[in-house]
Amino acid sequence: MHPDLKAHIEGDLAQFGFSTLAAKEPEGWIAHTVGLTELGHPEILISGMHGQLCHMVFQKAYHAIKAGQHFKAGETDDTLGALTCAFKPLSLAAAEQFCWRVQEFYAGTTKTPTFLQLVLPDKQGNLPWQPGYDTSMTKFQRHLWVQLH
Repeated sequence: MHPDLKAHIEGDLAQFGFSTLAAKEPEGWIAHTVGLTELGHPEILISGMHGQLCHMVFQKAYHAIKAGQHFKAGETDDTLGALTCAFKPLSLAAAEQFCWRVQEFYAGTTKTPTFLQLVLPDKQGNLPWQPGYDTSMTKFQRHLWVQLH
């Protein structure tokens, strides 16, 4: 890991308890946390939302986790934003492609990060697997999760 990035993440962890890494890809924004592993919680990735908005959602999630909440794959939540979102386990391929900095950050430690995708609803509040979901949203939010039964 580049020393400047490592120092940036460590500074964020000291000041905020977590760090947000975001990038605008050709397919849209991808952002994820670094540091929730410190709390025994999976790191969270969001696809399709601007990095600054993701940071605000991550901040709410961090404080909820610090207060004892544990977000789990397959569950929904309405405390992090205006609409109900869901959590799905991030696929291994997506974790390797988008969250490799987290894995680098924890390399050589006893901590093994895991990952969840926070899945956003459409404007009507429908999640991608629900009837009525606006499939045009798929171009903004990539489906990077593992399908649950």
